[in-house]
Amino acid sequence: MGIIFDIQRFCIHDGPGIRTTVFLKGCPLRCIWCSNPESQQTGPQFMFSKDRCMGCMECLRACPEHQPPSSASYLEGTCRLCGSCEAVCPRGAISQKGRIVSPAELVEELRRDAAVFSSTSGGVTFSGGEPLMQADFLRQCLVLCKQAGMDTCLETTCYAPWETIYLCIPYVDHFLCDVKNPLSDRHRAFTGVPSEKILANVAQLITEKADVTVRIPVIPGFNTDQESESAFISYFYSCHPKQIELLPYHSYGEKKYELLRRAYPGADIPGEQAQSCAEALQHTLLEQGFSVYFKFLVPKNFPQKSEIER
Repeated sequence: MGIIFDIQRFCIHDGPGIRTTVFLKGCPLRCIWCSNPESQQTGPQFMFSKDRCMGCMECLRACPEHQPPSSASYLEGTCRLCGSCEAVCPRGAISQKGRIVSPAELVEELRRDAAVFSSTSGGVTFSGGEPLMQADFLRQCLVLCKQAGMDTCLETTCYAPWETIYLCIPYVDHFLCDVKNPLSDRHRAFTGVPSEKILANVAQLITEKADVTVRIPVIPGFNTDQESESAFISYFYSCHPKQIELLPYHSYGEKKYELLRRAYPGADIPGEQAQSCAEALQHTLLEQGFSVYFKFLVPKNFPQKSEIER
């Protein structure tokens, strides 16, 4: 059994074609710009939207502890996760992130999109969080997807034992691997973990002839300085990725921290510089002979303090 927190259909930024993306719970990293903070915790949890709450108090009456997520005294650790509050909320102000499914149940649900996959050369993408934290569940899902003829993609930080990644290779058609910053001390300061394991695993995947796209989230103040650029160049010369994808910083996930009653750790990131920093990094890497492109461009007039929820 595994724990997922979302399934999104008609995705165009998570691998080739039109894809259905499955988001798994749990992540060993704590990136300060994380756009899916509800993925970090391994177990289910509740989100509460003050904007949607109409103050009807139905959740308070339904909660066995009389402390639903809408309550000022709510404590996540004492919540039974029974779902009573979510069930009675008339406007969906309370939502549980995280449900338990079996590989067979999940893949049966994914089969509904088979026609879309076949007509667009798309498929299924497993994302997170870090899907490799649920390695056995992930691998069983991948096996069933391949048996059903689905194209598979794994979006991963590659922060996992190499043996775990290696066992997935036969069942993954495309790897989307984050390389956030080769400088290990900088990587640890902004994500909570060093980068050596990630760099080694990505290089090994390339050596194994896997279809690897290296993704760089371009974060002003984290990996856009000259020292970081030089580290990227040295690393890419050592492992020769076929393609590099730049993802300019956005603050789409900021609202989610509020829904989780957490402060947004990326509040000081100068988001207005993300596009120009990404363009500069692209120019530098192209000059070095690497294949570099943008998968998603942030419009210049896009409000960085976004109220958008996934």
